[in-house]
Amino acid sequence: MTSQSEDSDGSRSFSEVLFGQRVTKPHAFVLVGLLVVALNLRPAIASISPVLEQIRVDLGLSYGIVSLLTMLPTICMGVFAFSAAPIAQRFGQERAVLYAVVLIGLATFTRLAGKHVSILFATAIFVGIGIALIQALLPALVDRYFANNADLVTGLYTTSLIGGAALAAAGTVPIYQMFGSWPIALASWSLLAGAAAIIWKLVVRKRPATVDRTDDSGVVEGEVSATQLPWRSRWAWILSIFYGGSAFLYFATLTWLAPFYQTLGWSEELSGFLLTVFTVAEIVGTLGVAFLTSLTSDRRPALVLTLVLCVIGFGAMAAIPLANPWVWAAIAGIGVGGLFDLTLLLPIDYAPTPEVTGKLSSMVVGIGYLLSALGPIVIGRLRSVSNGYEIPFILLVGICVVMLIVSLWIRPDKTIKTVQN
Repeated sequence: MTSQSEDSDGSRSFSEVLFGQRVTKPHAFVLVGLLVVALNLRPAIASISPVLEQIRVDLGLSYGIVSLLTMLPTICMGVFAFSAAPIAQRFGQERAVLYAVVLIGLATFTRLAGKHVSILFATAIFVGIGIALIQALLPALVDRYFANNADLVTGLYTTSLIGGAALAAAGTVPIYQMFGSWPIALASWSLLAGAAAIIWKLVVRKRPATVDRTDDSGVVEGEVSATQLPWRSRWAWILSIFYGGSAFLYFATLTWLAPFYQTLGWSEELSGFLLTVFTVAEIVGTLGVAFLTSLTSDRRPALVLTLVLCVIGFGAMAAIPLANPWVWAAIAGIGVGGLFDLTLLLPIDYAPTPEVTGKLSSMVVGIGYLLSALGPIVIGRLRSVSNGYEIPFILLVGICVVMLIVSLWIRPDKTIKTVQN
């Protein structure tokens, strides 16, 4: 008699080979929903940069003030991630994600009135809140529905997240040129959120809300109630700062890579294409890491590989930026993309249950994005002080080296335990 995990001829199904478990139609629908939701975690931010100068001129804003349109969402992504766990406990994880997608969609659509400065900046805040909730809750949902192969699913939704950023970066200017209106170009990305809300609403309908019912007597590492964020856990702080380092690298590069090469004589178009190469390479990195992590539960080999690639890419940009710049951008992109995927996967590895995963992810994402918000500021300040980009990019190399050393301690046998009194 064959097991239920095998077809009638004893062979394993495609879904078992790919995911390590038989994926039923309901689970496949959840996966589609997760990927479409993840697609909405960057367009509202990435769409600003291509038309930022036009926004600044039309509204008469200074460079410092207009830069808040990308900085405010990042700060909100850090601050409001801490509220993801209590909101999920109140409404359920699936329903909380639905509300957050709707919030992103409404805020993005409201940018039709973006020529009112107060409305435009309010949308940046609400977009950041929605992204914070979703990004903190997605690891817990992956752990709940795809525990047997969370690494692969994490890689897929990270790829979708980065793909959404690339889509918005590439598509906003053509939409602006078509309609002659940057508010319409920005608001058009609400269509993606609308599609995600419809699909995820069906997920919520078909499945009961998963509300955290962890006993109040539970404690994390014997110190913190399991219904709270693990503030007293040493490893929770290490993972949070590690995530912050990864996001710091991403946002610093996203902000300053193109301006760096413009100071070397490149045109805006060519330097923008270099940033596109970096973004596409990130997708390659996430998919590559998803394959590597499926081979072993030990994340250290993949962490070392991605961080070494980051050191090579950023180091070469600092030392020999005009020698094979496309190669350096691609190498750094693969490293940053793979590293980002791994930092999203670590809370799943370290938490014993989906409920604890949600709480750990809230803390990791919250602290991580608050740290990452410093990236563009620190690099910009160093650029002003040093009158160049060599020292700022050397700083990125230094961050990678520190993370490389820390990564050697991230063993698969370490977990944040939940102990009942």
